Order: sequence, then structure tokens, then C-alpha cells
Amino acid sequence: MNLLAISFLILAGLALWHLFYEAILAPSLRQLLRYRLFAVRDSVRRLRMENPETFGHEAFGILNESLNNQIRLLGRVHASDLSAVNRAYDQDPSFRAEVDRRGSILSECPLAEAGDLNRQAAQLFVFGVMINSGGWLPYIIPVLLCLAGWDHLKKTGRIFVAAPDSGLSSLASA
Repeated sequence: MNLLAISFLILAGLALWHLFYEAILAPSLRQLLRYRLFAVRDSVRRLRMENPETFGHEAFGILNESLNNQIRLLGRVHASDLSAVNRAYDQDPSFRAEVDRRGSILSECPLAEAGDLNRQAAQLFVFGVMINSGGWLPYIIPVLLCLAGWDHLKKTGRIFVAAPDSGLSSLASA
């Protein structure tokens, strides 16, 4: 088998992976996540109805808005978008102040269940980003393996350079 045939098979395999992942697996996983986010949002609304004085209007509004945004954007948020949000947080003082203000309102909510629901929603959102970025898996895994191999090679090189001559001589004869 020549290089062209191998390249064709690799590219055909990647195309089949993308077809399977983007057309079958990812939409199914997103739908499951969407239902879980709906359940979390329903729990937030139930918590508000049961504790109208303790679960303040502002904390409820922030958490409810966050869940609605997560449900709405679930299929469109990728790792690059998270990087853009981090960059905006670092570079835009007004954005950072608003994010910090909203975060402190949620963290100061006296209901432990509200904090649990917020953490659960954040975890589901991270899973959503992982699902949306999963099509890149065949490209990322070889890079990660190369980086891990490079780290191992550097470590082995440091050991070799620091090893005494007697240790290296005994290894060379083995």
C-alpha cells in the first residue's frame, strides 16, 4: 500500500468519524444535556417558589437567566468561545466587575441548594462544551500523545545527563 492510499484511508476514516459524531452522537448527547438543564432550571424555579424570602429575586434572576442562556447556546459554545470570554474578563474591567458582582450575589445566597444547582448547571455546561468540541478528538489525541512523549523524553534526557558514568556503563552492557 502506498502513501497516497494510506492518506486516503486516514482521511476517509476521519470523514466517517465526523459524520458519525456530528450527525448522530453529539446531537443525542446535547439533547440529553438539554433535558438535564431543563430539570435544573425547574428545580431553581421550584426553589424560588418554596423560598421566596430566602432565595432573593436578584439571585434567582441571575441563575434563571444563566440557565436559559446555557439551554439556548448549548449547541453553539466551543472551547474557543470560552477562551474569548476569559480574554474579555481579563481585558474589560466593566465586564469583569459585572461578572464578579453576579458571582458574589450567587455565592451570598443563603440556600445551599441554590449553590448546588449553580454548580450542577456549570458542570453540565462544561460537558456541553466538551461535546461541541468532541469532533476535534481525532486531531487532539495525537498531539497530546506527542506532548506526553516529549515530556517523557525530556525527563529521560535529564536523567541520562545527570547519571554517573558507572551507572551508564552498566546499562550499556546490559
